[in-house]
This record gives sequence, structure tokens and C-alpha cells, in this order.
Amino acid sequence: MTVEKLMDTYEVCISGLRKTQTRRRIASLKRISPANFTKEARNRVPQMVLQRIQSLNKLDVELYEYAQGIFAKQHKQAAEKLFDAVKNTRKHLHLFGWHQALGCLFVDHAICLAVHLLVCKCKAKNIETEDMNVTDYS
Repeated sequence: MTVEKLMDTYEVCISGLRKTQTRRRIASLKRISPANFTKEARNRVPQMVLQRIQSLNKLDVELYEYAQGIFAKQHKQAAEKLFDAVKNTRKHLHLFGWHQALGCLFVDHAICLAVHLLVCKCKAKNIETEDMNVTDYS
């Protein structure tokens, strides 16, 4: 079977599938009775059902707030772990002199100190090494 014939067969199959799914969707939508949201219809809802809905809604809100707390805690831990990893990477680069292979120094001043960027930007700004306060990580 050639690629062209395979693609033609695929298109015929997809076309038939789309038509079938459209018919099924229309048929299922016809079986759904329309929702009646008038004030009169809402007043006919039993009080017990309303209390159950409110009770379950409170539980949903509690669960959501609990999940938000877990997410915030995990986010904080991940950020701290990333910060420590970057700090350790900078420390190791300085200790082993790899920073010189990169053609820059890690420094402890506002222009260069960027946790998310591991490489000092002083070279691009033409700042001399003597002007830098080089951090000792030993």
C-alpha cells in the first residue's frame, strides 16, 4: 500500500467517524430535558437537598484550601532546593577554577549577582577584575 493510498483511506475513515459522532451527539442532546432555573422551580427543591449541597460545598472549599497549602509548601521547598543547587554550583565552579575557563569571575556585587544566571556579566560591561569584590567560597 502506498502512502498516498493510505492517506486517502485515512481521510475516508476520519470523515465517516466525524459524521457518526455528529449524529450521536445530536441524538444525545435531543434526549436531554431542558433545565428549569426559574425561581419557582428553585423554591421546589427540598430543604434537605439544599443543606446537602451546602455541606458538600463547604467540604470542597476546605479541600481546595488544604490543597493550596500543600502546593505552597511544595513550591517553597522546590524553590529552596533550586537556590541551594545554584549556590552549590557557583561554589564548586569557584573552588575548582572553572569560572576562569568561562572567562569571568563570580562576584558579590549588584551587577553580577544573579542566582538564575551562573555566569558573571562584568566582562560584557568592561568592568576590570581589580574593581570587583571577588567572593571567597572556601
